[in-house]
Order: sequence, then structure tokens, then C-alpha cells
Amino acid sequence: MNGNGLPPYSVLMSVYSGESADNLRCAVSSMLNQTVRPDQFVVVCDGPLGDDLDTVLSDFVNTDAEGLFDVVRLPKNVGLGRALSAGLDACRNKYVARMDSDDIAFLNRCELQLDAVVAHKLQLISGYVLEFAGDTSNVVSMRKVPATQEEIVEFSKRRNPFNHPCVMFEKAAVLKAGGYQDLYRLEDYYLWVRMIADGCRVANVAQPILYMRSDEGMYGRRGGIAYGVSQMKLLNYMRSTGYIGIWGFVLMSAVRFVLSIVPTSLRRTIYSKVAREKS
Repeated sequence: MNGNGLPPYSVLMSVYSGESADNLRCAVSSMLNQTVRPDQFVVVCDGPLGDDLDTVLSDFVNTDAEGLFDVVRLPKNVGLGRALSAGLDACRNKYVARMDSDDIAFLNRCELQLDAVVAHKLQLISGYVLEFAGDTSNVVSMRKVPATQEEIVEFSKRRNPFNHPCVMFEKAAVLKAGGYQDLYRLEDYYLWVRMIADGCRVANVAQPILYMRSDEGMYGRRGGIAYGVSQMKLLNYMRSTGYIGIWGFVLMSAVRFVLSIVPTSLRRTIYSKVAREKS
């Protein structure tokens, strides 16, 4: 237990060569400065990183008097799902806090989540994110997610009910559900559906707990043939297991297909009006 009686946790982060060294430094620092500090920090290098990113990691590791850092280096880029699976194996604590390499966590993020985990015996929790452009003073929108188990279950039949960059979960529950599996850009949603179907206790913190970078690339990644195929695979899995009915499958297939083929500028507009709250 930590000094305030909350359980220890590991941070799980994956980084690849396309990341900015400054972004990585900010992301790692925001987790090291938590009001409840992590007991372990696992960084998965998803393929060779390059000198700038390696320098940032070396700086943190070389000044790590507590021995928090475990760096897992993969010889080639394997994608987020496989990288996180490799990193999860290295996590030694019961609870794991996910963090992306370009976002900035609120300093009380993990304390809020651990409080809820302990109070309600949760196995998966996330929270709201503030999307920003440039720096955190320029918040452009907020992505809210449903708070209660019942709301999350219903919401998950239509959209991803958790913000992946700020989830915290019980490692054993993730492994029991099959862990992260390779599904292009949907490895997290696929995992949450399996965890919920497996009976996991879930919730969300009903307030912002993370700043998430927003740019044109974020909306571009949510389109294209590969992403559309991935969406159909997930929906077909949900239909075949009875998670959604046939009419839900038909409706969501049509919606996801349209979103995957429209121009990025229109996709951004649709997401901002339907799935985001303006700041």
C-alpha cells in the first residue's frame, strides 16, 4: 500500500519512432508527478526509436533512484496491441495505469481512479479527457464517457465507453479476457467488450483526468479501408457473441462504414458535434 492506503500500481506506456521527444518527456513527467506515485513504470519501445527518444528515456532511467523504470525493447514495430501485450507481461502490480506517450495526465488522475477502484472493487476504469491543440491552455473539446456500469454496458454497444489513454485496470482481469489482441486501431475497444462480457466491474470518473492532443491526424486515423475492415470485424464479433442484436449490427455497420469513407474534414465535424463537448 502507498502512504495513503491505496494499492501500488504500474504505468504501461508504448512509444514508437514517430513520437516527439518533447511530448514523451511531458507524458512521462505527468505520471511521475502523480499525487499517488507509481510503483513501476513500464515503457515498451515498439521498434527502434532514434536518438532523440532514446535520450529522453535514458535521462529518466539514469535519474531513477527508486528503480521504477522497466524498458522493454521490441526489435521491430509490431503495433499498439502487441506492444502493450508485451509490456503487460512486465507489469508486476495488480493494477495497471495506461498512458500514451503524447498526452498529459492530471496530477490527481491515478489517485481518483484508485479511490474508486478500492471503494467499488472495480476492474476497469477511465474518465473524461480534454482534447487540446498546441498546449493545454487551448482546450478545444471534451470527450465524456458514461459513469456507471449500466450506462457503460449500453453505451459500449454503439461506441467505445472508455478513453484508452487514461484507463486503469486489474491485470488479472485483462489477461482472463484474453489480453490485448491485434485489431487495427480497435484493440482497446475489443478488449473492453470482452471484459464487460466476462462480468468485470467497470466505471468511469465523471470528470476530466487527462489532456489529450488533438490534431488532423487523429481524425485521419479513424478512416480508410483498413479501419473500416477493423470496425466490421469488431461488430461481427459483437453480433456473433450476442453482445448486440442483428438490428444493432446493421445500424452500426452502416454508421461506421459512412464514417470510414467520408473526407477527414467532414469526419472531424461529425465527431465534434456528436461525440465531443465543446470547451
